[in-house]
Amino acid sequence: MQQRILLLQSPRRMQAPSRLAELVTPLSAHFLEAAASTLEHLLLYDTAVGAVQAGEAAAALAQRCVMLARELRGTDLLAERTRRLRRSLDTLEALVTRLLLS
Repeated sequence: MQQRILLLQSPRRMQAPSRLAELVTPLSAHFLEAAASTLEHLLLYDTAVGAVQAGEAAAALAQRCVMLARELRGTDLLAERTRRLRRSLDTLEALVTRLLLS
């Protein structure tokens, strides 16, 4: 029993908690540094994903603009045909009016 008490109170045994604290403190600091680094990387990743999504959205918008330009080109052609038809109708109306008055 005496030997057991001496073993529990040995200088080596008394130093164990302080030694453990010496080992745990740097680990805690490394853990906090790793957590901060991970958070920074996650923020960078989020920024990169946002940039990629914005790029994809810009590409989709550009594609829609090209499609709209094609559709508007068709509208321009239709407008030109309508103007020609209107001129032809005006000419025809003028001829008919002249024939009716003569």
